[in-house]
Amino acid sequence: MSDLTALQTIHRTTLIWLIISQLLVLLPFVQSHSLWLVLLMLLCPLWRGWALHRSLLTIPAAAKYGTLLAGLALLYVSGYQRYSFDTMVAIVLLGFVLKNLETWGRRDALVLVFTGYFLSAVHFVYSQAPWQAGFTFLTLLALTCCAISLYRSDEGRGGVMVSLRPALQMLLLSLPLALLLFVLVPRLPPLWLIPQHSQATTGLSEEIRPGDIASLVKSDKVAFRVNFLGDMPPQEQWYWRALVFQHFDGKSWTLGEPLPALTFSQPAIEQADYHYQLVMQESGQQWVPALDTPVKLLQGKGSIRQQRILQSRVPINSVMGFEVLSNTALPQQFKLRAFERRMALRLPRSGNEKLRRWARDLYLSSNSNTEFIQQVLNHIRQDNFYYTLTPPTQQSESSLDEFWFEVQQGFCSHYASAFVFIMRSVGIPARMVGGYLGGRYNAAQGYITVRQMDAHAWAEVWLPEEGWQRVDPTAAVAPERVREDLSELFADTPQLLSELAGRASSFKPLYRLQLWMDNFEYHWQRWVVQFDEDSRMGLINRLFAQRHLLEKVLWIAGAFALLTVFWLVLLGGLRRNTESRPIVKVLVRLEKKLSKRGLTRDPGEGLAAFLRRAEQQWPERQDELRRLVGLFYQLEYTPAGRASAAESLREIKCLVKAL
Repeated sequence: MSDLTALQTIHRTTLIWLIISQLLVLLPFVQSHSLWLVLLMLLCPLWRGWALHRSLLTIPAAAKYGTLLAGLALLYVSGYQRYSFDTMVAIVLLGFVLKNLETWGRRDALVLVFTGYFLSAVHFVYSQAPWQAGFTFLTLLALTCCAISLYRSDEGRGGVMVSLRPALQMLLLSLPLALLLFVLVPRLPPLWLIPQHSQATTGLSEEIRPGDIASLVKSDKVAFRVNFLGDMPPQEQWYWRALVFQHFDGKSWTLGEPLPALTFSQPAIEQADYHYQLVMQESGQQWVPALDTPVKLLQGKGSIRQQRILQSRVPINSVMGFEVLSNTALPQQFKLRAFERRMALRLPRSGNEKLRRWARDLYLSSNSNTEFIQQVLNHIRQDNFYYTLTPPTQQSESSLDEFWFEVQQGFCSHYASAFVFIMRSVGIPARMVGGYLGGRYNAAQGYITVRQMDAHAWAEVWLPEEGWQRVDPTAAVAPERVREDLSELFADTPQLLSELAGRASSFKPLYRLQLWMDNFEYHWQRWVVQFDEDSRMGLINRLFAQRHLLEKVLWIAGAFALLTVFWLVLLGGLRRNTESRPIVKVLVRLEKKLSKRGLTRDPGEGLAAFLRRAEQQWPERQDELRRLVGLFYQLEYTPAGRASAAESLREIKCLVKAL
């Protein structure tokens, strides 16, 4: 690129588009990067606009290099010290915003535009939500407007909106080709990998304290969606098992020792009760909630672990899909192995002595384990226990004693923790299970949306004659908790009205809008975000594998015909847009006049060459024809204000009319 091109000062209109596009590119990165970098992202484009207003054309080199070194030092101090995706993105963002300090000509602006295109693609690494796709389209539109404005000869006329229509038409023309490439291009594995960006974990964690789930219940964020491919279990059986907590240190529950993968026999797989698809939202964790006993993973990267837990092979840092078979009628394990029994009976050597004694006394008055379990549930049901999201804070070392005998207020994890402790105190193997209960069924589309507010904890006890059995002590306090989701259970609680307003079905228009948005997001994730190589090959096989040759040819021909019609319509619009310009209409009128006198313009012939031939045929009109050429070039290729352009156009019209 020549020095002249590099030094061409960009026009004010182009700079406006450049600032708009920069701000749009940077906005999605606001939540994922340091506050100082976010402020720099916003201030540098705005400073560029101020510099234009003050006609500031240069900045000392020392200031530029000093700002760059300071930015790199701040990156290092802010934690971007190791080789990772976040570090690479932060460095590119720093260069993208600091480039404003030296953006004066077309070449500098082009660097920003092409870097903006690259960063727009990086947006999808952080979020694949449908709104992100729409926002990225707007960003690409602004960048394309800026690129067009850089090469317009009439950028001083028409204002900012002159470049908008051609940019929109260009993007719409590219959409069919993008869709075709999305479906046909194979998903190849990467040639190399760098450490993935840091992902904050959400939802249930591998360590749980009694109050943890209460904080989740105040979140309306989607955890996962489920689509049953066949029969659906009754709602009271929607227990989605995610984690099994074995170890209790007196304050918190953890997973305990890792266990190997679990393989089920072919009869168990063939007798599976439910076949369903799970669409997991990003959580940064590996657990996948599953219904009762998952017996086979048909699709997705994961495995079924001991304790009937479904686990992904990699952390779920983006939307991920699984197809699962579950069997609720599977014969249970009637004999515990020694290490399993040890894990299911382990308790701290001391602590919560009052509750231990209470459990032993009640157990001695029971005739069987089943009767003892029922007596504990009856105690919860009949005593003065309350179900609340905001229980009093417990500071005692014997927190379960305090909860069971004094506070008697808590959430599901309080009751599950105390229940498992009581079972283990008398020698009944028990464990606490964390997951989700219920969900909201979308009857129109036939899928279930489970949110963080549906998080739940319950217990499982092992009985010699029955194996592992689910026991939900929360149901003894509030039985409707088993059949209703939390938005209905706590609809009368003032503290939660703000969190649940979006889900309140009493306001029908808002409720229908939320269902529509939820439905759109579900299908977007299922058919776009999860469209991997297996999905691509499956779609191609469904379209072509079982069809005759003539059908395949007709399908392909029809697709290309639709694509051609779409392009012709848009290109026709582009041509009409070009032909509708006043100067073009005047030139068409000039060609018709000269054609009537026997002089026809050759294909591809420029206006200057055409009018030189006219001079040879009519020498007496030489001055008018040369003046016409000069005015045309002045109008088309010399930046001018609106008043001057209008004056030139009026003179051209007069000259053509005189001819």
